[in-house]
Amino acid sequence: MPTTVSGFQALARSLSGLAEGPGLERARREAAERILERARRSLRAIGSEEAERIAASLQLVLRPDGSLEVGTADADGTALELGGLDHAASPWLQPAFEQSLPEIRQGLRRALIQDLKTKNEVRR
Repeated sequence: MPTTVSGFQALARSLSGLAEGPGLERARREAAERILERARRSLRAIGSEEAERIAASLQLVLRPDGSLEVGTADADGTALELGGLDHAASPWLQPAFEQSLPEIRQGLRRALIQDLKTKNEVRR
């Protein structure tokens, strides 16, 4: 059950040229790694063998279109996140994403400011 974060391509177009800077790419990778690490910690905190297996199966995919994906193809990941008829939900991915948002925003802001400064220095 992957969570897809999109919008990086639209941001890239609107800032024309800044998105090619190394800072934004680094911020995108750091964002994905934050979500991935928090998801693993959430799963391990559940303490079951199933949750450990899901944590080990988590993957990070950075797509050429600028989106990123963090999640697992393991169907038990979805069942654990959303719950089922025989068990309550134990959300692990959505909370990881939500907890990471402030840091993601801050990282993107810092990267864009740095890349803008670098771009302006090159123009001089």
